Amino acid sequence: MNLNREIDNFLDIFTEAWSAMDFDTFDNTISWAAYDPLIANTWTKRILQMIDDCQKAGLQSQEIAKLFPTASQLRGMKGFDLWLAGYANVSRREKEKIFAFYFSLLRNYCLEDLYCKSKNIIHTPEETDNITTKLKLATPTIARTLGRTTNACYHLGHAMYSDMHPSIVYDNYGPYRADEKHGEDHILVIKEFNNIKCPELWSETTELSCDSIRIFYIYKDIKMTVDSASHAVYIGDLINNLQYYGLEIDGLKSAPHKLIPIVKELEEIAVAMFQKFQALNFEERKEKYFHMKAYAYRDLHKKLNQDWRPAAEILQEARGKKLYTFDWPPDIDEQRKLIRNTMDPRTDFKI
Repeated sequence: MNLNREIDNFLDIFTEAWSAMDFDTFDNTISWAAYDPLIANTWTKRILQMIDDCQKAGLQSQEIAKLFPTASQLRGMKGFDLWLAGYANVSRREKEKIFAFYFSLLRNYCLEDLYCKSKNIIHTPEETDNITTKLKLATPTIARTLGRTTNACYHLGHAMYSDMHPSIVYDNYGPYRADEKHGEDHILVIKEFNNIKCPELWSETTELSCDSIRIFYIYKDIKMTVDSASHAVYIGDLINNLQYYGLEIDGLKSAPHKLIPIVKELEEIAVAMFQKFQALNFEERKEKYFHMKAYAYRDLHKKLNQDWRPAAEILQEARGKKLYTFDWPPDIDEQRKLIRNTMDPRTDFKI
């Protein structure tokens, strides 16, 4: 690995994606830039120990990567952990160790476009070929039902895991070529929604109807791009250009009409959980957010026979502290410079 080249490639792509976000939207919810620096030392210590523990346990990179909720969440944690390490009392070598760990996971998990400059590809051609042979003819009505479902799941992800970690629930995979079976200008898109139930954080979710929804789409004359934060952008008519679809609920094939009561349930609980989070006092909000953040590593810590929850020292580091504050520069080029420098493991820059 050419470390400097890989770091520059990562920074080029992440800087562009992160600077495209509207930071003002985080003011009334959660911002990693305000909360994460409060736990910089203890969290970074935890991550470095986790990396060592993975090595001692003999875990392979692809196995570790698949223990994260989604590919986009894995990419996101790389960005967040490098940002946070910039505030910690750690060496450049330790920050580069964090970079190399995540690089290895993504290199062994993603089949192309490692940092998702324009596409999110983790399924092999054999897997996508198998998917495309089992789909059903779509209609505009079905397309609308699937669209409402994805919106409900997106809202749920943001309500359950904050605006920083909604990819614990959802990811957008594709575009995959589907022209060999379906003809020119056809693509396959896969949307996955997992961890819909999360009783460890929200007891209200225990009785929800399902824990996962997986939707497959064959589109004609649609252009799709995905960035490193799983923001999917489409050009074209998603209702009338949906040709075929597939649906799985909790791993079992299902029909679109079965989504109707589920969607209503998810829409209602997303509102309820957002309101519940907003009603927390400041110290409670901090603690809840750090649990959301730690939940992304739940399955990996379970594999290591460790408690996934943030240790007492992490919560103690943040207790009594005010949010970390600074003003985002209004100029987009200055924003890009700030983001790039903060995530660069080779520098000692911090805001």
